Amino acid sequence: RGRWVVLFFYPKDNTPGCTREAIAFQEASARLARQGAVVLGVSRDSVTSHTGFKQKHGLKFPLLSDPAADTHKLYGAFGEKVMYGKKVIGAIRTTALIRPDGTLAKLYSPVKVDGHADAVTHPRTRGAVVSIAHPCPTATLVVATLARRRTRQQHAPVKPRVLRPSNKALLLS
Repeated sequence: RGRWVVLFFYPKDNTPGCTREAIAFQEASARLARQGAVVLGVSRDSVTSHTGFKQKHGLKFPLLSDPAADTHKLYGAFGEKVMYGKKVIGAIRTTALIRPDGTLAKLYSPVKVDGHADAVTHPRTRGAVVSIAHPCPTATLVVATLARRRTRQQHAPVKPRVLRPSNKALLLS
C-alpha cells in the first residue's frame, strides 16, 4: 500500500514473448518509478527459475512464484486460452494496475506483448473494481475473484477472498 503497483502475469521464464515483456517492463520501470509505481512479475515458475531469469536479462524488479496458480486464478490470469489454434488451460498474460489505496485501477487481460508496457505507463484509471493489499509474502493478501460478464466482456467484483501467503508464493527481492 502507498504506491502504485504494476502486477503482470506471464506464462513462463525464458520464453521469447515473456522475455520481451519482462525486458519492456524493465525499460519502463524508471518511468513507472517516477509515477510512483513498483513493478512485480508473476509466473508459475520456481524461485530458482526466476533467479536465473532475472540474472540473465538484468531484471531489477521482484518476481513472484505462484506454482499452484492460486494468485493467477484470483486475478483471472489462469484458465482456458487458445494457443496455436488449440484450446488449452494455462496462464493468461494479464496485468493489474493497482492504486496506492489498494484498489484495482485497471485490469489488462489478455494482453499482447509488444507495446503493452508502454500502454501501462499511461493508464486510464476509472473506477475501482476490487480491493487488494500490496502483494508481499509477509502480509495477508486481500483479493477478490473476478467474473467476466459475457455480454460486455467487462470485469465485475465477486465475493472477496483472503489468500494467506505460503511457501508456494515467494517474493524475490
